Amino acid sequence: MQAMFDKLGSSMQNQNSSQNAIRAMAELARGIDGIVKHIRIEQNDLRKQLDEQDATNRKLGELIDAVLNQADNERRN
Repeated sequence: MQAMFDKLGSSMQNQNSSQNAIRAMAELARGIDGIVKHIRIEQNDLRKQLDEQDATNRKLGELIDAVLNQADNERRN
């Protein structure tokens, strides 16, 4: 009878270990999911900033071209 109790106890310990491992894996998966979502948000923010910077750079380029063209026209006159 003692052997049966020992076997039952061992079986329950293995089951608890398995459940703990499953819980740990689930927590890890949730953590990774949270990190991935955060990274995607950061990527979208960075894309917006890059698009805004690109638009600003184009406008500055157009302004510089206009100033240079005006200077050339004034020199010719």
